[in-house]
Amino acid sequence: MKPLLVCLLLLSTAPGHAAQKAQEIGKKGREPLPLLKEEGPVLEGEKAAQALVETRTQTLGPEDKETLRARLKLAEVILEQDRAAEAEARLQELLPVAVRVFGAEQREALACEAALLSARAAAGKNAETEPDYQRLAATAQRVLGAADALTLQVRWRFSGVLYALGKSTEAAREHREALNLSQGKVPLKDRKPLDTQTAKALKTRMDKKYGEAGLLWQKILPIQTRLFGPEHPETLKARVELAENVEAQGWGPEAEQRLRAVLPVQQRVLGALHPDTLGTCGILAACLRAQNRPQEALPYARRAQEGFQRLFGPEHMDTRLYQQLVDSLTRAAPKDAPFKDRPVATVDGVPILATDVHMMIKTGVAEFQQLHPGEPEKLEAETQKLKRTALDTLIDQQLLASELAHVGVTVNPTLLEQDFKAMVKNSAQGDSAAFEAELARDGLTLEKLRVARQRMIYSTAMRVHIASMVKATDEEVRAFYEKNRTLWDSPEEVKLYSLTIPETLHQSDAATRARIEALREKIAKGASFPVIARAESKDSHAEDGGAWGWTPVTSLSPKVRAAVAKMKKGSISPIIEEPGLFILIGVEERRTPPPPPFEKVKEQVAARLKNDLTNERIAKTLVRLRAAAEIQKLEPVAEAGKPRARKSETSL
Repeated sequence: MKPLLVCLLLLSTAPGHAAQKAQEIGKKGREPLPLLKEEGPVLEGEKAAQALVETRTQTLGPEDKETLRARLKLAEVILEQDRAAEAEARLQELLPVAVRVFGAEQREALACEAALLSARAAAGKNAETEPDYQRLAATAQRVLGAADALTLQVRWRFSGVLYALGKSTEAAREHREALNLSQGKVPLKDRKPLDTQTAKALKTRMDKKYGEAGLLWQKILPIQTRLFGPEHPETLKARVELAENVEAQGWGPEAEQRLRAVLPVQQRVLGALHPDTLGTCGILAACLRAQNRPQEALPYARRAQEGFQRLFGPEHMDTRLYQQLVDSLTRAAPKDAPFKDRPVATVDGVPILATDVHMMIKTGVAEFQQLHPGEPEKLEAETQKLKRTALDTLIDQQLLASELAHVGVTVNPTLLEQDFKAMVKNSAQGDSAAFEAELARDGLTLEKLRVARQRMIYSTAMRVHIASMVKATDEEVRAFYEKNRTLWDSPEEVKLYSLTIPETLHQSDAATRARIEALREKIAKGASFPVIARAESKDSHAEDGGAWGWTPVTSLSPKVRAAVAKMKKGSISPIIEEPGLFILIGVEERRTPPPPPFEKVKEQVAARLKNDLTNERIAKTLVRLRAAAEIQKLEPVAEAGKPRARKSETSL
């Protein structure tokens, strides 16, 4: 993620896009989202993880083990989006609770600490985390075993920290030892055929038989995943190899999607400066260049070039290769003209600048793109909405910030300065000169950034002050619950089985469909669904015979949900086609859970009521402040002209 975008996201105060209605999505809180969920980028995973946290908090309590597992999953998803500071804050809060609930040396507590160290390393705190990684690796090895998946993950991430600290020899040794341990877990009789297939795929690619190589990698990848796990470094390499072969056949957008999916996983598992991660950055840059998108490709190429130079020096083959790519992209990329700044409004004489509005819009657009990728019409509508509302949002910020002093609330200036320095450090990602140059292209300076950050903090403090004055009696809370009982109703749940078969590369395979039709016919004639699913299915529930346990119908993808809605107990679905998949569903049971009693959700009801009352009071406060303030809206950012004054609020 670009440094300025990181900074803009930190400055953003617009309400987040509403998460999907909270639903329980399974008993195993830390497992990857199953294939039957709607597929999409990491942000979709964040919405589902946030919903899971909210549901488990409401139904099980904030310190239930399943709630803590869901909170860990949410933090890991946030970390995959380069939001290291936010993930670190969440994990710092979660770790002592996990230690108390699970025990200091239980897997969940160790996994939480591992994620916390990953967040700190992602924020550039490598020297600080090095001794902690050494200690955690030793503890995990003693408690869980040297070849345990979590132990190996800690050691791989530790190797990434060592690479970042310039200790390439130690890093390579740490990575290699962990790799050997992981491969030693798999019997030779299983490894040897995989090694043979891998060698054949590599040779086929060297011979430029990309279609054949792609099919080989497609066969290798599920075997690699089954034997070593989805986040094993060699599995991640196989995913990159498959993407390279897809790109070589001219399917650039699909290759880009595959590379963008694997890159954050490599960064989390191996570290930002691990050679594998840097290599994927370079491959993604080349993929974007082939699609005539040099400006998007340039940051990835620079990251690869700077990373390899830091690890191996300027004369290393990869350093020189990616330097050539950077030079080529720099020549091809259009030059951005600096953003011209000017006041666009004043609030009691305090100016709001065009850069403030520009920053607010850019932040909102970036957030929306992450939440709704591939939806250009919705993005355009949201962009136009932001352009209409950004200035008023900033005026409200300034009104609340000014009101803070009037109510006698102060913010420690030392803490303000510490907060600003931390934000800039996290945004610059170790390159302050590049960060300030990017600020300049958007018409920003560090001082303008400081003013915007201070306004945001003061307005937030005022909102917190207003919230502190809002009280609700037990009678009001119960009345709110009775009036809005449907907010806490539980959706219908099904206990189901799934059987998922992936299709061949790029096109629906008639043979694959015939295969799943034959499996459906066997089940319909009395064969055991769990037995067949365990042997044939490729989704995340295969090892459990396809069993999901009780699952809310609303958490299923639209096609699966539509099929399940028509099914009775004991029935089998028709074949369901999702992108790249053929799916069968079997419904074992159906139920509608009773609504939770008031006492069980009293805290959540009280919190919801207080939030609603707080928003009402803030809205009334802003109406009062606007009526009393002298607000001048000057000309729009992109236009020129003289302002026409009105009595208390003026605009063009």
